[in-house]
Amino acid sequence: MCSSGKDAAGIIGSGILKAYAIFLDKCYDHNMAQPRFDIMFVNADLLMTRMHPSATSFGHLAQGWNCLPIWGEVVLPELQQHLEATQVQRPPTWRRNDGTYSGLHQNDLVSNRKAAAFLKEKEAEWYATYPRPRFAIDLTDMKKFRWFHFLAEKPWCTVNKAEVDAFWMVWHDGEACFWLRIETGESWLVQHCASDGRWELVQIQEDAVSFA
Repeated sequence: MCSSGKDAAGIIGSGILKAYAIFLDKCYDHNMAQPRFDIMFVNADLLMTRMHPSATSFGHLAQGWNCLPIWGEVVLPELQQHLEATQVQRPPTWRRNDGTYSGLHQNDLVSNRKAAAFLKEKEAEWYATYPRPRFAIDLTDMKKFRWFHFLAEKPWCTVNKAEVDAFWMVWHDGEACFWLRIETGESWLVQHCASDGRWELVQIQEDAVSFA
């Protein structure tokens, strides 16, 4: 299953140590009104991957290092009767201590793959237009790209717990990437690594980014 799915290399890493079919008591299934029942893989680097496959896709992948305190306690399927007897209420959206958010439905989230596809699409549109317009796009209002839902499950998403006050698509070092500024005035690039599909956050001076 892992080998044939998207982001296989990122899921497997140095090798899978454990695989679960489990309920996680801090993750809410909005469709079933109960704790979320997911497949979870743990690799040798302690990278954890949750997936909720459907009949047509692997669904959104949630990943992080040693995330069980965030996602909740592992509840095995045989304890489902206990869960059913416990009233479960839909939680609000709230920020956890590590900066990620809880209470978002997986359909609200923007995956790593969709974010990379957005950049490729905008880059292709720019190359196909002549004369070429300004490349940089202000995405802060989220009308063109739901960046909040892209960052929401990433531990670094709000950088030192500060709020993001600007989010742009920019051109830097020969590639399209995202740029964000937080309320403290610090600026960061959100760059995609095509080889493994991951994104990383790199601090940068605002005047080093091209908004042209």
